[in-house]
Amino acid sequence: MSTGRVLWLHCGAFKTGSSRIQTHAWEQRDALLDAGWLYPRAGLSLDEPEVGVRHTPLVYRWRDRPAWEALVDDLVAEVVASPAPRVLLSSEAWSRPGAEDSLTALLTRLRDAGAVQEVRAVVYLRNRLSYARSLHRELVRRRAHVRDLDDFVAGEQRLLDPVAALRALHAALDAVGGSLEVRSYEQAPDTAADLFAHLGLPFDPGPHARTNTGLDACETEALRQLTQVAPETRPAWPGLEAVLDAAVVPVALERAAWSERVSPGRLDLAPDQREELARLTGWDDTRLDLLLRTGEPGHRDVTALAGLLRGLVADHVAATHEEVVDTVVRPSPAVSVLELDAGDLLAPEVRVSGLLLLAAGVPADGTRLLVVSDEGEQEADTGRASAGFGRRHPDRPEAGAARFAVRRVRWGSGRRLSLVLALASGERHELAELRRRWQPR
Repeated sequence: MSTGRVLWLHCGAFKTGSSRIQTHAWEQRDALLDAGWLYPRAGLSLDEPEVGVRHTPLVYRWRDRPAWEALVDDLVAEVVASPAPRVLLSSEAWSRPGAEDSLTALLTRLRDAGAVQEVRAVVYLRNRLSYARSLHRELVRRRAHVRDLDDFVAGEQRLLDPVAALRALHAALDAVGGSLEVRSYEQAPDTAADLFAHLGLPFDPGPHARTNTGLDACETEALRQLTQVAPETRPAWPGLEAVLDAAVVPVALERAAWSERVSPGRLDLAPDQREELARLTGWDDTRLDLLLRTGEPGHRDVTALAGLLRGLVADHVAATHEEVVDTVVRPSPAVSVLELDAGDLLAPEVRVSGLLLLAAGVPADGTRLLVVSDEGEQEADTGRASAGFGRRHPDRPEAGAARFAVRRVRWGSGRRLSLVLALASGERHELAELRRRWQPR
C-alpha cells in the first residue's frame, strides 16, 4: 500500500558542490530525521568522505547485478521502516549519461514496493567550460589522468554534454511519473545552502566548510607532468609552491593569470541542441548564455608552461628520489633456463640481452623472442654463440648457441618492458618484466 512518501533525488552534476551537500546531509542526519527527512544509510559510499558521503554504489554496482539487487533490497527495507515522510538520495553519478537504466530500475523498485509514492529530482548545471575544467582537474588529482584539457574534452564529449545528461534523467523520471528541476550553479554560490533552502530545511554553514576543493591551473599542470614523469612519486608531491620555492633558479608565476583552454568551437552547441537544452531546462536565454559561454579574456593558456613545469618536476624528482629497475622473471613450461644480463637499464635506449634455453621438446623453428613496450615490439637476435653456457649444459648441444640480444630498445611512456616468447603455434609467454620506478632517496 502506498505511503505517500516523497523521494527527492539530488543528481549532481559533478563539480557543482555535491560533496558539500552530501557531507552536510550525513553529518546532520539526525537533525534531518527530526525534520521528517531520511538520508538513508543503505547505498552510501563511506570510503571517500572527502568527496562526499554519497549514494554512488546505487549507480556503479549496477554492473554487478546481484550486489545491486541486494543493495536496493536494503534501501527499500530502510525506507519502509522509517517514519520520515520524505527521503533524500544524493549521487552526482546519476547525471552521467548511461546511468539512466540503473536509475529507472531503482525508482521502479522503490515505487512498486510502496516505499515511495512521488519522485522529484534536482540537478545543478555549471558553465560548460568551467565544468569541463573543474572535472579535468579532479581527474588529474584523484585519478592520475594525463591528458590535457583540450584532449580530455575531445575524448569525453558525451560525459560533458548537458543535453545528453538531461535527456537521460528525464527518461528515468518520466518512467515513474517523476519530475526534474534544473538549477543554475552560477546563480547558487553555495549549492548546499541553495538546495536545503529549496527543500525547506535549515542550513547552518558555520561548521561545514567547503569540501573537495580543487587545484588551480598551474598546480594541475604540474601534477599532470609529474604523473607522466614519475607517477609513483605522487604521494610525496609537496605541491607546486614548495617546488617553486626550492628551485635552483627562482621561478615566479602569476598563477591566477593562467588557465586551461580548449580549441575554438569544441564546447559549442548547434542551434537545435540549444533549443533542446532550453526545453529540457526550462531556462531563458540569459541563463542559457551563462551556461554556454566559453570565452575568458585576459587568461593565458597554461599549456605554455608545460615545458617549464616539466623541468621543475623532473628536478624535484631527481633531487628527492633515485630511479631503479625491477626485474621479475616468470616461470614458463616452454623454457628451461633464462638468465638476463645486468647492465645500465636507465638510459632512454637500452640493450636487453641474456641466455635462453628452451625446454626439451619445444621446437626452435618458428619461435621468436620479443622485447615489447607500449611503443611496439622488437625481435631479439637469437642463436648467438655462448661456449661457456654450452659447457654448463653438456647434455644440450643447442646450449652453445643460447645467447640473445636486442639493442636500442626504447622504454616508452609506460616505463615497462616485457620479454615475450612467441611460439610457432601462436602461443605467447611473458618470460620477464622490467619496470622502471622511482624510490625515495
